[in-house]
Amino acid sequence: MKKNNFLLFFKKRRSIRCFIEKEIEKEKILKIIKIFKYLPSSLNSQPWKIFIINNKEKIKEVGEKLSKIHKYSYPILNAPLIAIVTVDQDLSKKHFVEDGSIAAFSLWLAASYLGLGSVWIAIYDPNSEERENIVRKVFSIPKKYRIICILPIGYPKEKPKKKQIRNINEIINFYNKRNLFI
Repeated sequence: MKKNNFLLFFKKRRSIRCFIEKEIEKEKILKIIKIFKYLPSSLNSQPWKIFIINNKEKIKEVGEKLSKIHKYSYPILNAPLIAIVTVDQDLSKKHFVEDGSIAAFSLWLAASYLGLGSVWIAIYDPNSEERENIVRKVFSIPKKYRIICILPIGYPKEKPKKKQIRNINEIINFYNKRNLFI
């Protein structure tokens, strides 16, 4: 990808919450999955376990159960496919949240690059395993896997508005060799 295309890709990426009723081609799913061989992780532990679900009944079941306790989970209900991002705690004891977050964001970007939309539905909550237990029960996910998030994935039905972007000087400070602001 050329430098200008790279920046444009990030500028255009948006959270997509509504999807058209169209099945995602197997080739695109396989391309997204292949990225996991190349992702960074703590101590190269590669602790991810991603559950790819395209069973509409199961997607609806987990979406309905989560929507009772998680008001932002509604995009799951109209997605043709969901990716449940989990991390094996035996392989990533101290950094499972970071490892799972890197994996989820990478999957999200790969889907976006292929013309698909997605949004992060937080499942992991450091104060409660209620959401994790719902997902775990619907999909029989073993307890050793911490469930970081669900990414509903599909072809976008919506075209979100342009994002309000803060000025670069509000979010980044640069320092030179003498520790002076540039």
